[in-house]
Amino acid sequence: MTRKTLGAAENVDLRDRGRDAYEQDIDERRVIEATCLTCEREATLLLEAGSTEQWDHDRRETAHLVEYRRVD
Repeated sequence: MTRKTLGAAENVDLRDRGRDAYEQDIDERRVIEATCLTCEREATLLLEAGSTEQWDHDRRETAHLVEYRRVD
């Protein structure tokens, strides 16, 4: 069955639509940028797929607020 979606470009893949971000690209490594919003330290982490490892700074400084962003 073929369906057309109004407003979608030809190069848009709609198969992943509706899936959460952690369910997509499950076999790829991820580059994560970690920034401590309290003391402004930064780090770039390379994580294997499925890894939920914290940045060392986040584990040591439990009172600090750390923001994690995936870099695509």
